[in-house]
Amino acid sequence: MRLLTIETESRLGTLWDKEGCNQLCSKEELWEAARDEEMKISWKEANEGPPVTEEQYQDRFWRQRLDGNELDTMTKKFLPIEFKRTEGARSIYAEKATGVAQEQIRSLLTGLLAVGQVKGWMVQQIEFVGGT
Repeated sequence: MRLLTIETESRLGTLWDKEGCNQLCSKEELWEAARDEEMKISWKEANEGPPVTEEQYQDRFWRQRLDGNELDTMTKKFLPIEFKRTEGARSIYAEKATGVAQEQIRSLLTGLLAVGQVKGWMVQQIEFVGGT
């Protein structure tokens, strides 16, 4: 298993282009599986100009940054990792931070799970949540 993005976050597109994640699926396959979920996410500037195109959504999708990610091509495991800090140690803060982490890459997970299952990959998000 390889831990990718050890020192810094990396854009999703970079992981697919340079880190071997395309062994799980092609960029086209992942976008096709994640598109509907990604396009449900509101666009901040949508009310200020022309309608948002699919190409703009796709560009935003590939610019997402993962805090970390493990890839094991031998056992076919892909584990996106998200780190979140909370304002306190109480369980309500941890639950909220976990929810944010899950929502942050929901479209990616939707796509990875759909494509990964067909190709025999195990995909599971890992969240690390800690208080300040």
